[in-house]
Amino acid sequence: MGMRTYTLATLLFCRAAVAQEDAGTTAFRLGNYVEAEQVFLAALAEQEAPETVRRLADLYSTQARNSAAEPLLIRLIGLCEDKYGGESVEVASALIDLARVTRNLSRFREAIFSVQRAIRIHHKALGPQSSELVKDFSLLGLMFTDLQEFDEAAKWYLEALRTAEMAVGPSDPSLLPNLDSLATLYRNMRRYSDAEPLYRRALTIRERKFGPMDPELLSTLDNLAYIFFGQKKYAQADPVYRRLLQLWEKAAGFDHPMLALTLDKMVEFYVDQEKFSEAECLAERALAIRRKSLVESLERSAKVYEEDQKPVMALPFTERAAALKAEP
Repeated sequence: MGMRTYTLATLLFCRAAVAQEDAGTTAFRLGNYVEAEQVFLAALAEQEAPETVRRLADLYSTQARNSAAEPLLIRLIGLCEDKYGGESVEVASALIDLARVTRNLSRFREAIFSVQRAIRIHHKALGPQSSELVKDFSLLGLMFTDLQEFDEAAKWYLEALRTAEMAVGPSDPSLLPNLDSLATLYRNMRRYSDAEPLYRRALTIRERKFGPMDPELLSTLDNLAYIFFGQKKYAQADPVYRRLLQLWEKAAGFDHPMLALTLDKMVEFYVDQEKFSEAECLAERALAIRRKSLVESLERSAKVYEEDQKPVMALPFTERAAALKAEP
């Protein structure tokens, strides 16, 4: 075979392989997983390319077929080492994917080892302020949380936050996931004094980004009120609870079940201070919201049976709803 004929054959093969890959990727994107798997497996039978191995591993991971994805990712690491070198970002990316799979298989120590190797590669290849390192540190924090090694988890969440701060400063909205992760861990560890400044910062950033009455603030306000309450900082917690209630009213309406949950928290807050009259008013309001919600649910159930020509089945729901409405 002449050189020109060989080159043409190689070009045609590559084009066919690319077309096959595109067909598999399209099927994957459209949720046609069986078709995508068949295409990727056929492509691998012809050529074991790293890109194809990754796509098939991604497909299996998406389907929660972690045991099938794991050997592919191990093979992908070897292929990337051969093609790009053992200290390449491609190897680090495959290591992170392998870590996620082994975590899903509850093999947390193995997952941590893979992330730690990826961290060394990313630090060397991308520098100490890399966004990839931020994600790696956060993933380590999550994995140590899985193991209930909370002090170690806090160390890595803090490292993720500090690394992100070096890149974007202390007030950038991109810090919110890092602030929330570390603050929530401190909250769950009852390290309220450590959680408080983090939630304060998160609230300030969200207020600046979304405005003072946006629903995006709900979770942060709820957590900040809880932290103040946990530290017996009643004077600071009270306006936060009231603001949280006002925001729920604005976002969901005065009768939404989530409003009842917030009222419950405020009842507990006032009872702890022996402010029983305030607590009683809020408890009555929460009860009224739940009664209204239950009546609506019963009436919906009755309507379903009535429309299905089953009046006998509908009657108990109708009677129960009427009884609740008649209650003072």
